Amino acid sequence: MSFYKDLIIASTGCTSEEVVEIEDIMRHDVVHSTLDWLSKSQFKKAAKEAYEVYQFMQSDEGKLYIKQLEESILNS
Repeated sequence: MSFYKDLIIASTGCTSEEVVEIEDIMRHDVVHSTLDWLSKSQFKKAAKEAYEVYQFMQSDEGKLYIKQLEESILNS
């Protein structure tokens, strides 16, 4: 498991099953970089933002949004 697992869980309250996806969102969508240069407060903020993104994407609204994006890409 990730070096950052415990810090992400402590910062967000996410589950151990969710933490891998949260870390991926942090790296690729929130900070667009590695995580090792972040200060503790920046890390916590990025983790919280990533968890919010994750929760949205798991919601019915988020799933509908993804479906609409996929359809628009296929139809363009």
